[in-house]
Amino acid sequence: EKGIIQTVNPAVERIFGYASQELMGRNVSMLMPHPYDREHDGYIAQYLRTGRAKIIGIGREVVGRRKDGSEFPIYLGVSEGRKKGRRRFFTGVIRDLTDRRHLEQMVREISRKEQVRIGQELHDGLAQHLATTAIMAKVLEKKLQRSPSSAARDLKRVVGMINQAITQTRELAQGLYALEMHGDIVDAIRVLARDTEKTVGIRCSFEAEGPVTVSDATAVMHLYRIAREAVNNAVKHGGGKNIWIRLRRKGPREAELRIENDGKPFVKPTARQKGLGMRILSSRAAILKATLNIGPRPKGGAVVNCVFPLS
Repeated sequence: EKGIIQTVNPAVERIFGYASQELMGRNVSMLMPHPYDREHDGYIAQYLRTGRAKIIGIGREVVGRRKDGSEFPIYLGVSEGRKKGRRRFFTGVIRDLTDRRHLEQMVREISRKEQVRIGQELHDGLAQHLATTAIMAKVLEKKLQRSPSSAARDLKRVVGMINQAITQTRELAQGLYALEMHGDIVDAIRVLARDTEKTVGIRCSFEAEGPVTVSDATAVMHLYRIAREAVNNAVKHGGGKNIWIRLRRKGPREAELRIENDGKPFVKPTARQKGLGMRILSSRAAILKATLNIGPRPKGGAVVNCVFPLS
């Protein structure tokens, strides 16, 4: 009740940089930055007096302070108990969110760079390509007026350039689609499967079971990116002939997004082998408060499975 630390586990020593002897008998406010350190005892007193909890029994993201004075984000859950013949006590369970915040920042930075890249490709690539095509079409128009037979070869080149422009446009549209998405996750993934089949030539099927409604645009974007990254990995590294995407409702509060391929056998990477793509997948799942599992498919290939809350 006085905020005095009774026991700590080894994880607290590792996270905050203190030895257990330095913490025992001290006020827990030493693990908090200013001004919360000065106000902590007042928080407990107010709770004991009024019963209104701001964090006890609820859990929330707060800021911790290490021994060296550095501050870092943590998730803190506090429970209350009482031992016979003794005053009530409080137990805090802490999870260090530093790595998650770094990954979230990395995802935001990559998204920003991706938008810049797409803009540059539209300006320097597709726009120039279409301008050249327009010039060739103008030249061809004059040739047709003079000699229709000699223009056949040029006409074939123009058609080829137009088809290239269509392919570039479709690829860029896939990148921009989720960024502007405020609609249905089912429609978004259906478009992803359809365009993958058209542009890559691998059979990519999509199946939706039950109504799966995600109202938050940011959540739709992250789910779409998870599906797209899994599909891209299957195309680049899997070497299979089929990709299966399934979205289904698992219950009243959660749904499952599953992407499978029949390519090369999946080999679980070590901690050092995990690339940026896999780390970003994990970060997106964490933002969604989803459970992400990546593993082998029983009949060969790989499976990416994401179970996410619908709220």
